[in-house]
Amino acid sequence: MFAAVIRNIIFDWCGTLVDDLEAVWKATNKTFERSKVPPITLEDFRREFELPFSRFYDRYTPHVSTDQLNDWYQQAFQHELDHIKPLAHARDFLENCRANGLTLFVLSSIDRKHFQRHLEITQFQTYFRKFYLGVRDKRERIGEVLEKHELKPEETLFIGDMQHDIDAAKRGGVHSCGVLTGFNTHEQLAARNPDVIVEHLGELWPLLQSDNGKWPDAPAVTGARYPIATVGALIYDVSGRVLMIQTHKWSNKWGIPGGKIRAGERVEDGLKREIKEETNLTVDDIRFVMVQDAIDPPEFYKPAHFLLLNYTCLAVPPLNTRLNHEAHSYRWVSPEEAAGLDLNRPTRKLLEAVNRPKRNPADALPRPTRDTERFARHQADRIILEDIEVQFRIGVPDEERKRPQRLSITVVIEGSLQAAARSDALDQTIDYEVVAREITAFGDNRQWRLLERLTNDLALWILHRFGGVTVTVEIKKFVLANTRYVAARMTRSRSDLVSGESN
Repeated sequence: MFAAVIRNIIFDWCGTLVDDLEAVWKATNKTFERSKVPPITLEDFRREFELPFSRFYDRYTPHVSTDQLNDWYQQAFQHELDHIKPLAHARDFLENCRANGLTLFVLSSIDRKHFQRHLEITQFQTYFRKFYLGVRDKRERIGEVLEKHELKPEETLFIGDMQHDIDAAKRGGVHSCGVLTGFNTHEQLAARNPDVIVEHLGELWPLLQSDNGKWPDAPAVTGARYPIATVGALIYDVSGRVLMIQTHKWSNKWGIPGGKIRAGERVEDGLKREIKEETNLTVDDIRFVMVQDAIDPPEFYKPAHFLLLNYTCLAVPPLNTRLNHEAHSYRWVSPEEAAGLDLNRPTRKLLEAVNRPKRNPADALPRPTRDTERFARHQADRIILEDIEVQFRIGVPDEERKRPQRLSITVVIEGSLQAAARSDALDQTIDYEVVAREITAFGDNRQWRLLERLTNDLALWILHRFGGVTVTVEIKKFVLANTRYVAARMTRSRSDLVSGESN
């Protein structure tokens, strides 16, 4: 099954070792603007862009000369250079190559002037024997690389993120690997039939080492011999929206964050870790929904058997959503809007299970906690914080929101205080000093138009953050000359956390 040992690797640069997809897209749209052509979305750009890039521009800007387009593009791209960064796993992969004595080259269309800035950012220059830059058509140059350095094709691997890279590898008679970290989707790469497609370089290195560096003669099928246990969650915010992310490895379809459970890791701990790594969100109120048995899901980029442990959970404000390398787009949408997206099949099944109407409301998923039943006999138990002074940005006119204004907030948290009454221990109750401090910080880097929306958001957040059966929030605003204050008062229960509905 296995052929010669891989001793040489030719890399594409952009999208393979360096993340500059967004920079190239923005520079392209600036070029379109100067060409009097409407901009395109990032999704359309990934679907349409190709090398040699002249064919791409011929479709969109046939009325502008190649030299003029190149001049405009280079000017625009110059302003985006500082936003590029090394791709995850790239440096480790290069270090492994160097430690194992592989000879490395770069064959790229990137302009030599811009490439120097890339090297300043990445510091990758010491890993390579030779850089071939500004290459319009790699198919015409790969033979030169092989001949000049006396590389045996059977010992040489070409790694790239675009169809053109796979075509160049085939033209040179070398092995080919497509990575999903750049410009082309799995479907686009698969259409060129590379030897293997990997999610990222971190996945490729074990394959290279699987038989002492030999490369498979036939297209490789990677994956575990046993089902892979994974966790994933439909994440809600306090207003009832859900987070959808878009990933290369699921055929660019929309889905939910999640990943593999580590050995020795509790399932919910693994879910929290994966969500934090992929989205930068902290979550709580985790509720189990279902298990899905996904055997070779057609949308996934390689054969695999997953046991998908699906949950719902609530994102802890503030929602500083930030994706890592595993996804490239995200949206906070209503569950109804999520159902209208191009979802992968497991996510659609989860969404349908959660939103499916039930004859008995108690059977709805995700199930509400039993706090209401447990504390029904202690409805009079409550913690009260009265007139917390805060400075938040709020107001319908834009001018009013330019600077924070004084508000007074009163909070009543209802729930059983029986455990604290018996134990006299702080960890058995709600620390009202922490409540007051975190409410004061709740408005940092945020703003609201309506007092009603702020009151609702704060009540739901307090329920999520500190617990209780119900929370009542009253917020006073001092804006009218002939009144002491205006106020909004709302009561929210734990069943509102996921639904986002108001009582």
